[in-house]
Amino acid sequence: PHVIVTTDRTGADIVAVVDGDDVVNDSVDGTDHHINRGRFGGGSHRRIQQRAENRWEDNARDVSERVGEIAREIDARVVTVAGDVRATQFALEHLDHDVRQITTALDVGDDDAIADATGRLVTDVVARDTRALLQAHANRSGAGTAAVGPDAILPALTAGRVETLLVTNDDQDDRRAFFNADGSSACSTSRTYEGMAEGRLVDVAVRAALLSGADVRIVPSTVLDGDIGALLRW
Repeated sequence: PHVIVTTDRTGADIVAVVDGDDVVNDSVDGTDHHINRGRFGGGSHRRIQQRAENRWEDNARDVSERVGEIAREIDARVVTVAGDVRATQFALEHLDHDVRQITTALDVGDDDAIADATGRLVTDVVARDTRALLQAHANRSGAGTAAVGPDAILPALTAGRVETLLVTNDDQDDRRAFFNADGSSACSTSRTYEGMAEGRLVDVAVRAALLSGADVRIVPSTVLDGDIGALLRW
């Protein structure tokens, strides 16, 4: 989940993305009264300039507040801000610390460039998460709270013991498994009773993981030798 902010002097357009879909398309519309800093003489120029700067910052404060609300609502991992340089600076200054920690200012112009740059940041976060999970899997294997292979993992999925399922998306993997079609997470490498439905092993495992509240992570096929793995709750 991530948030893309395109800001200018008077507000911002805000898009929040979860699972690849836009879930929020919002805008913050400030005021453009006294926003243009013209050239005037003496003290009049300084007052008008300061008034414009203050209004500009007020608008950015409103943007930052709304961005923070949306980022927390979707549990965002990445926030990007692009657009007018000064408005971007103001927006960053007024973000709460927790949101500022995941926010990057982008020095790009058009919408496609902003989307591409944000996509690269999201990919980096996903890669770091994946590496951390794989390291945790390696560390916990000796403690009995990690497993590899369908014989160990499908029973754990049935019992609701899986915290995170690790799978590879290999079209050539045609191994089969069986599952209870009544909406439970029960699954097995063999048909233990008549009436069990059949499916591709990876699909059956993912289905059981989602039904039992486990997370699912797609990992490179070379990491687990093309097999499935899991971090266990106990």
